Amino acid sequence: WGDPMLVLPFGRQWKEAHAAGVSEAEHVYPGQPELGHHVIGCLNEAEFDVAHSRTLAPGQSLGHTFDFVCRRIMRGARVPQLPVLLNTYYAPNRPSATRCYALGRALRQAVDSWESDLTVALIASGGLTHTVLDQSMDQAILEGMRNRDERALTRFPESVFVDGTSEIKAWIVLAGAMEADPREMQLIDYVPCYRSVAGTGCGMGFAYWE
Repeated sequence: WGDPMLVLPFGRQWKEAHAAGVSEAEHVYPGQPELGHHVIGCLNEAEFDVAHSRTLAPGQSLGHTFDFVCRRIMRGARVPQLPVLLNTYYAPNRPSATRCYALGRALRQAVDSWESDLTVALIASGGLTHTVLDQSMDQAILEGMRNRDERALTRFPESVFVDGTSEIKAWIVLAGAMEADPREMQLIDYVPCYRSVAGTGCGMGFAYWE
């Protein structure tokens, strides 16, 4: 919840951009510490044990999870942001899908209770099933989000949320945040991007609420 923050492109993309003369300064974005402080307090009150940071180590950035949003969705606009990092990869303290849905609810309550006239957009970033693609699971997750169906989103065993597929939990957090919102989910597209005949690839989706 620092300000400002560095959000560099991922790996080769940054090397190519840097070689083309793009400076690191073009990837510095403003934060929103006031909202960050409020959200941390609200989540603590909701009995979530929140880790926090106001700085990045030298040479580190927030990474491609946030860079994709900044470049592809925000188109480089310097909109203040509050990154929320969710541990989906690293055992032994990965939150369950049920806990992620509850986190989304609590996050939305925190935003709604913030005494500010600013508009806050909640954005989830991550793929659907990968590295092994499972279209049936992808469709079930998208349908569960559309129908505000917590059970449909949390019925899968934790054993399937491994490797890249664990990124679905970011979508589940957003589904929890939008559960009571009057707007409806609009699915722009879903594309199963296969890389091999063995079924490796990534399920790609994009949706918004209107």
